[in-house]
Order: sequence, then structure tokens, then C-alpha cells
Amino acid sequence: MTKADFYSIIEAVIANLYETAKNDPESITSCKTGDDFELCVKKALEQVILSTGTKADILYAAGSHVFPDIIILSHTGEKYGIEVKSSTTKKGKDWKINGNSVMGSTRDDEVIETYIVFGKTSMLEFKAKNYEECVANVVVTHSPRYLIDMDLAADETFFEKSGITYKDITTSDNPISLITKYFQEQGHKAWWLSESTPAAVRMFSDVSIKEQNECFGHGLAHFPELFERNATKYKRLALWMATERSIVASSLRDDFSAGGQVNMIVNGMVYNKLPQIYYRLLQYKDYLVAALDAADPDELCKDWGVKVSNIDSLDKKIDAWIRVVTPHVCTNQLNKDIIPGKLIRDIITHQE
Repeated sequence: MTKADFYSIIEAVIANLYETAKNDPESITSCKTGDDFELCVKKALEQVILSTGTKADILYAAGSHVFPDIIILSHTGEKYGIEVKSSTTKKGKDWKINGNSVMGSTRDDEVIETYIVFGKTSMLEFKAKNYEECVANVVVTHSPRYLIDMDLAADETFFEKSGITYKDITTSDNPISLITKYFQEQGHKAWWLSESTPAAVRMFSDVSIKEQNECFGHGLAHFPELFERNATKYKRLALWMATERSIVASSLRDDFSAGGQVNMIVNGMVYNKLPQIYYRLLQYKDYLVAALDAADPDELCKDWGVKVSNIDSLDKKIDAWIRVVTPHVCTNQLNKDIIPGKLIRDIITHQE
């Protein structure tokens, strides 16, 4: 069996389903579950194979949850697959539904190509499309899954946008890492990709003071933009807290900036009218240092957005951090006689 033969079979299956819907609509509308519609598709496939004289067997086990649901095994050994999807909704124009798991633990790797046959059973409408050509994104239910959109344009598939092929994922020992890398390159993070994220989502105000301080320390250590003066500077910290700690923070700006300007005496130096971020730096410096000490050098460089070599000790990390953070300081907020790098170092080395 060739791919062209398989495409012809799929077209005939869709035509058969429409013919059945016309002559015996109740046999379709009575489908209340995915398994029910799978049997309709299997019956249509059996009729097509019989009428066309195709030499092939149909491999199907109801409720087995294998991928794809139905396999056509030709007498020359080729395998082609049909993944069956259905919806009982009586309204709605889109053709979107969650697909199979990214991990593909039940996938038959011998299948050459898979088509989705999607039926809107209440509306007696059917579509078929190559599986790879209708994967819009990766979403999560209880595990990472593909989001299927039967109306997707060819250049809008997840595979086209990510540069990752379906074969890359199905043959990878760690497909999640491929997807993780893509999302990270786009500036996104996905909580389901973190191996140690707490299951329960918590409000920042409800976690312990120690954990709050750890979050602030991590933010100061990893996200130098916190020293800038712009409305989006808390974005990466908020994302990290949500994805890595399952903490939702609705007012990070207030936590870092509330209280107006402050006067500080640091290591014998008097600093007047400083923005609150410098008081927070003094307040959380021990947690900042702990975060730097625990951080992998490559992770720091990635979060800083610069390549820094030879930061294999805490002292070197601190020195590098000061060099990285200093250009982010908004000097317009400081008195003209203040040297930003010295101010930051004074705070970090301050002894009570």
C-alpha cells in the first residue's frame, strides 16, 4: 500500500460517514463517547476496504487507548493509522480538540503516517487531515498533549513554528526537553515542564516569610532588570515564581517599591533618597547571596543574558553579578555623587 492509496481510503471513509449520516443519522448522533464514534469509523473503513478490494487488515481494540486508534496493515507489511476524534457539541464552528500525549508511550512506531478523522456527531459533520498538519500547539491536561486544530494553515502548525519535526519528537529519548528548549527560546515557561513544581497553586501572601524572602533573593540574583525603571521589570520574576514555586503574586511592584525613597547608612556611607529597591537589596542580601551560591553558572549566564566565564566560586559570582547589575541601574533616580557599582557592593558587603 502506498501513501496515495492510504489518502484515497481516508477520503472514501469521510464520504462513507456522510452517506451514513444522510441515510441513518441516528447511528451517528447516538455516539456519546469517543469509543462509540471509533466503531462508526471502523465500520466505514471496513466497508471502504471491502468495496475497493484493498488487501489489508484492520487492527483495532476498543478502549485500548493505543495511538493511533485504528491501524491499517497492508498485506505487503505497511502500517497506516487513523486517530479518531469526536465532539458531541451542538454549536461551535472550530475544529479544535486535545490530541495524544507528547510522550507517545502507547504509539506504534511502525505506522508510516497517521490521519485524524474528526466527527462532530451532533452536527453530522466530518473532517480528516494529516496528524502533523493539524498540531497547533502543546497544551496540558494531566500530561503534555498536542492541541489539534483541523482548520490550521500549513505554516501555522506547532512543528512549522518551532522548527521541531514530528519525527524529532517521536524518535527522541527526551521529547519534553525539545519542547522546553523551544518555549524558553520564545521567552516562555511552562509549569508542567518543571520536575519539582508544587502541585498546589498558592498566593504569595499565604506562603511563609522565609519562602517569600527566598523568592526575592532569587529574583535579585537572576533578574538584573529589577534595578531598572520600567513597568515590565517584574515579569520574569513573576513567571519564575509561578512556574517553579507555584506561587501567584499580584503585587510584586508594591513588594519591591512601596514606601517611597529611603535614607540608608551602609558601611559607614550615608546614602540619601534611594529608591526602595536598594533597601530591599539590603533586606534580602543574605538570600541573594544564597541564591548566587546555589545557582549553576550556565543558568546565571542564561538569566543575565550575557556570557560570563570563570564564575565557579561564590566570590566570583558576586563580582560578576555586580558587573551585570550595574548597567541596569537607573542613574536618574540617584544623586549625582553616587557611584552605582560602589553602592551595590557596599550593600552586599554591609555588616550589621
